[in-house]
Amino acid sequence: MTRRPGINYWFDDMEEPTAVFISVDGHEPQELAWETIDITFGERAYFRCSCDHRASKLYLPPGGSKFLCRSCHALRYSLSSLNKNSVAGRAIYRMNRLQKLSDSRAD
Repeated sequence: MTRRPGINYWFDDMEEPTAVFISVDGHEPQELAWETIDITFGERAYFRCSCDHRASKLYLPPGGSKFLCRSCHALRYSLSSLNKNSVAGRAIYRMNRLQKLSDSRAD
């Protein structure tokens, strides 16, 4: 069984937050810029990564200590590295799609 980190978070101002602070396993908190953008039907909240990229999700990979965007952590989707034109790539792609379909139907 793998241990999941304890994560605590809080906003600088609950009325109009501009930053969220995240502490992983009681370590020094990381400050993340928080902004809301007006869209057609209301507002949408985004994080600002340290690279100044606006992201709706930030990631903490296993063994990581900071929440960052996908590009900062060099994260890729597993299927994006496949050559779908090869026989093996097509087979792996199809098996992945079938597994995702099976998992969604099981839920």
